[in-house]
Amino acid sequence: MFPYPRFLVFLKVKDRTKTEDLLAQLTSNPLVPILEEDHSKVKIRYAPVPLGPNMDPGYCFIGDYLVFSSTRQLMKKSIDTAADASRFLGADKTARAFGLSVSDKANAAAFVRLDAFAKRLRELLDWADKYMSSQATAASAFKQESEAKKEAIARAIAAKTVELTLAEHKIEDPSVTPGVIENLRQSVQALRDDIKTDTAQRDELDVLAAQYQAQAQSAKLWMFNSRQVVVPVLKGLETLRALGVKTALTGRSFETEILLN
Repeated sequence: MFPYPRFLVFLKVKDRTKTEDLLAQLTSNPLVPILEEDHSKVKIRYAPVPLGPNMDPGYCFIGDYLVFSSTRQLMKKSIDTAADASRFLGADKTARAFGLSVSDKANAAAFVRLDAFAKRLRELLDWADKYMSSQATAASAFKQESEAKKEAIARAIAAKTVELTLAEHKIEDPSVTPGVIENLRQSVQALRDDIKTDTAQRDELDVLAAQYQAQAQSAKLWMFNSRQVVVPVLKGLETLRALGVKTALTGRSFETEILLN
């Protein structure tokens, strides 16, 4: 199964009551049922999408913030984080070292855990490599299967060609009666049709085999680049803990700090 991406968006609202009423109206006639669950005294509304576990997008309110998430589990983590000051960004010692605490003034700030980000990318890359490997395996299996089918078709064409030649010779035999000749002509036409069909099947197998071979080559190239180029870069990023970016506007100038740890 494709790794389901998880995301979360939060928006500050001025009037929570009106926002709740609006969302209730928008979800009054949903395509899928909207379920509710309480977590740490916060009501979560979500849609159980029948595509597998951990795939139930929804929303909730955390204080004055409306939170949308691709999964109910991620919303629960956000609720727990909001209730635990030790999990705030400002409590992270690396973030504080970057000057990204709540008390610091900045017009824009970003904080990325590079080690965790690189690890997630490697997990996605591993899934892609497995998929590409399955494509190469499928191409190899199809090649063997198509070769066997082509050999069987070739034998059938050869046998029918011999039978066709004999039938055509009998038609030219003056001792053969008109009734038999008519039957032979029908047999000749049927054999020609069969040979034409078999030839078309053989050609179709050649086309499909070429397509599978091209897919296999692309898959092998992907896996080579993944293992020889991308994975080493991600391993290098995993040695870095975090990336911090802070931009502050002062008068007519702005200052940007980029820090690595």
